[in-house]
Amino acid sequence: MVRKIFYIGLFGIIYGVSYWYLYRHWGLAGAAVLLGVCSLFYFGFYEFIKTNERKWQQYLMV
Repeated sequence: MVRKIFYIGLFGIIYGVSYWYLYRHWGLAGAAVLLGVCSLFYFGFYEFIKTNERKWQQYLMV
């Protein structure tokens, strides 16, 4: 459980910093590109976890 929260927080920090950087340099276009890439990555990652759910449950249940 703690590991799960840690990974969610880490992803949030990385996302926040990259969002701020892209928005500052590219404006709304950079923010939209980052949002699209992150949502694609999230859904791909989610499907990957769903297919290997039993293995991930053992990994995340610490």
